[in-house]
Amino acid sequence: MIGEEMKIRSGLMHPKRMQEYNAYIVLQLIKNKGPLSRADISRELNCSRSAVSSIISWLEDYNLTQVVGIGNPRTGQKSKLLSFNPKAYCLAAVDIKLTKKIFALVDLAGDVITLLKVKEQGTNPVQSIKSIVKNMDILLRKSGIHLDMIKGLGITIPGIVDTEKGRVIYSSSLSWDKPVDISEELAKSINIPVHVVNDANALALGEAWVGKGSSYSDVAYIFTGRGVGGAYIHNNEIFKGTDYAFAEFGKIIISSPDGPIRAEEALSFPRILSLYKKELDAKTMTNEEITEMISEIVQQKNNRTKKIIERILDKLSQLVATIVAILNPEAIILNCPYVVSEKGMLDALNRKVIEYLPMLPRRTVNIMLSSLGEKCEVIGGAAVALSKCNLKIIINGKY
Repeated sequence: MIGEEMKIRSGLMHPKRMQEYNAYIVLQLIKNKGPLSRADISRELNCSRSAVSSIISWLEDYNLTQVVGIGNPRTGQKSKLLSFNPKAYCLAAVDIKLTKKIFALVDLAGDVITLLKVKEQGTNPVQSIKSIVKNMDILLRKSGIHLDMIKGLGITIPGIVDTEKGRVIYSSSLSWDKPVDISEELAKSINIPVHVVNDANALALGEAWVGKGSSYSDVAYIFTGRGVGGAYIHNNEIFKGTDYAFAEFGKIIISSPDGPIRAEEALSFPRILSLYKKELDAKTMTNEEITEMISEIVQQKNNRTKKIIERILDKLSQLVATIVAILNPEAIILNCPYVVSEKGMLDALNRKVIEYLPMLPRRTVNIMLSSLGEKCEVIGGAAVALSKCNLKIIINGKY
């Protein structure tokens, strides 16, 4: 007999969640090894044909699988071959920056269907909301996709965001010093679910969905721009924190010749530009101009720029070492224009991180660069919308 002092800390999985989890397993198998027949799936998963048929029927109800051919077994009836149907629905995304907004429709495989870039000076919240309504209409007309096919809209914003209420609490980058209820306001004009999230969190979720983070359960993500942001993903879910400010890696204290400083003071775009030319003012430059200038610094490879890169790698390695010591992630993904894909640079960063960590116990240091390119923001926004809708099994499979 079980004593009263013993408590059961876990319960049975709810039937609905079990169905979703099993559907995720089957869908991942079809995506990775398809096209497959029901018999193929049954053999791969070592389960009954009836169980597979039940799960396939569930997936077919959402139009997530499609017949792409006929199998040719040695004996018996020819079977239908199934593949994933990424065009069943799509997701909308909006990325809001200081000087522009990017609108996109993305399919269920993370491929961008339609893209719209709008240059806008000023970030007044009221005007921003009007711009989203106007340009979403333009985007839909441009794509020819009906609103019924869109599962949700993910909006990415630099700042602190209450994701439950769809409220931007504070954004220094956009000069929003008072809360802005974006979801509530947009619901008056847009008839699809709207989800607002911090941009770094969205970028990380995009990597977990279709980027390099998809192979790992625990991922720390570092994003550098006009500031330094970060996110932590565990089992494809964003850790938000009590005040929706978890993984603000730019606030971590690191050392410098002038004493302790925040990581964002050493690694942000304005700081990098000032090291190169003091007269450069990031406030008067677009993100594209800044990125181009930083690429120029990296490519020059003279003594002066080499010293700048060495300084950057030292500060970045301190930041990464702290993250590894505290969170111990399986992978650290960098979205930093000044860290290029040259193996020598990543190797140097890895070595510096290990130097800053204690010898024992030895910790895993697995640093890689973001793989989503210039469309990472809208893929991140789409990932947020996907994670909140009834098709979230595509991105959330572990419970």
